[in-house]
Amino acid sequence: MDSERMNKLENNLFTTMLLELAVGIFMIIYNEDSLDFAIRILGIAAASYGIVTLLTWVVKPRRSNGIQVVVTAVFGIVAGAALIFLTESVRGVTTIVAGIFAALLGIIKLPSAFSLKKNGFRNWWIMIIPIALMAAGGVVIGLKPYSSDSVTSILLGTVLIIGCAADIFGIGGTARAADSAAPKKPLDDSSDT
Repeated sequence: MDSERMNKLENNLFTTMLLELAVGIFMIIYNEDSLDFAIRILGIAAASYGIVTLLTWVVKPRRSNGIQVVVTAVFGIVAGAALIFLTESVRGVTTIVAGIFAALLGIIKLPSAFSLKKNGFRNWWIMIIPIALMAAGGVVIGLKPYSSDSVTSILLGTVLIIGCAADIFGIGGTARAADSAAPKKPLDDSSDT
């Protein structure tokens, strides 16, 4: 992998690390309210998407794919409203979705580990440990063998912080792989004179 792609991987890992750290800390600190907050944020995003899509379709003079756009927009508005106003009813399903999300987030990190291996980073396999922990945490969150939503928030926050650790290791690996791939300078022999 050339240095441009390594830099892109490093930037992606850094951005993901910051997001996971911020959301993970928020989920742990505000564990009582963070799950409801996350559900409402998703509802606002879905409803906003539906409203903007519908308004764009109404204003746009050429209405290709009309019925598909309207159905998608209405679905976004209805789903968003359900998430905002029926948070209590949706919470059980949200736990399963949060578990799937956490497990998938771990699995999505696997290509980064294999990119490090491909570029000569010998300790690439250490990145697999937090990735496996994220996937396992996602399964535990999804199965919900506990009764408290507060525990769900704390577990989800912990899983995100574990993902942050995987990204930190990946950033260090990209730097080492880039250093090992860089051409070595020949020694300066001018000091012998």
